Amino acid sequence: MNNRLKFAALACAVSIALSGCSQSTSTTAVATVQSQQTQQVNTYNAKTFFDTTAIMGSSFSPSGDKVLVSSDESGIYSLYEVDATTGDKTRLTNFADSTYPVRYFPHDERVLFTKDSGGNERFHVYVRELDGTTKDLTPGDETRARFAGFTQDGSQFFITSNQRDAKFMDLYRVDSKTYKITPVYQNTLGLDVGAISPDGRYIALSKNNTNKDSDTFILDTYKKTLKPQLISKHDTPAQYGPETFSADSKSLYYSTDAKGEFSQVWRYDLASGEHSPALKDDWDVSFIYFSKSGRYQVSGVNADANTKVTVIDTQTGKEIAMPQLPAGNLRGVNFSADEKSMAFYLNSDTSPSNLFVWQVGSNKAQRLTNTLSKEIDQNDLVESTIVRFKSFDGLEIPGVLYKPKQANSNN
Repeated sequence: MNNRLKFAALACAVSIALSGCSQSTSTTAVATVQSQQTQQVNTYNAKTFFDTTAIMGSSFSPSGDKVLVSSDESGIYSLYEVDATTGDKTRLTNFADSTYPVRYFPHDERVLFTKDSGGNERFHVYVRELDGTTKDLTPGDETRARFAGFTQDGSQFFITSNQRDAKFMDLYRVDSKTYKITPVYQNTLGLDVGAISPDGRYIALSKNNTNKDSDTFILDTYKKTLKPQLISKHDTPAQYGPETFSADSKSLYYSTDAKGEFSQVWRYDLASGEHSPALKDDWDVSFIYFSKSGRYQVSGVNADANTKVTVIDTQTGKEIAMPQLPAGNLRGVNFSADEKSMAFYLNSDTSPSNLFVWQVGSNKAQRLTNTLSKEIDQNDLVESTIVRFKSFDGLEIPGVLYKPKQANSNN
């Protein structure tokens, strides 16, 4: 199960239970509480909340008519294709172990996915062929492997694996047709692969020194000597981490808290070595990435316990105008290959994550899933508000407040 989603649901259940102070301990799913204002509010036990479906993944098929997801609706995470127009689902895998989506291949509907064996947490990278057969690309009882990205032309993709040495994740290049695996970088320094340029030339690596200090390196695979170059020289503890490369493979975007109170995104020019600011806010910038051509920039800012996602059209420099959507947090944004469609998730205090697809520029987004338990009325659930109060020493303390719907001045 996706623990974060399930525990979020459980937290909602607990908040409802505490608000009513009369949660039933029997197997009955629903109890009704009547407030002083005669408003009836149903409360639900934890089992009902755990019946909520968890879903993840938003990779479009090459044609843009399907979205690859993983859902636990059967009791275990399995891969599904979701029709981008109707929401109809087709199950793709039926393993005893949970399977998690990576993405479609760029030019056909083969699928990359990952799973472990018997809960051993040694995840391998698999391919599901067009005929439905599957192949483990990273076999080995002690092997751990992760997907690291496709090249822009789709002819190759990258994985990291500890098959050489259990202590280190080396980088490998995989041919998209033959699945031939070629070593790229032998990771004897214990660095982490953070991003790979679309042309496959540059590798951005990071090293965590302490919980307050980290470094970012660039590896040029065209050079004869594969030596990572440190690009984050600093004298006092600071965090530096690679985020993504530009679509033209000329710049690296990295995050750092060395430039101010909050984490910012900076740009590193690979030819000149120049650093320049790219994105900052009054809160920590959590992430940044681009659509395939680089036209759309997606970024997230951690503001007041919520991640605010912004999508910028880089041709105009303006935020794209989204259609009216249900209240909630936007996440998991992905674009189709032609960049005409956008897939994303919305979740909120009263709703788990649901998948949407939007034809860019249209006035309506299509909701493709309904993951809340059918036994729960969303109107019974409580939305949070951000509150601030003064501490004894005058320091302002922020918090998330859930106010029960049946609360009044007497209770």
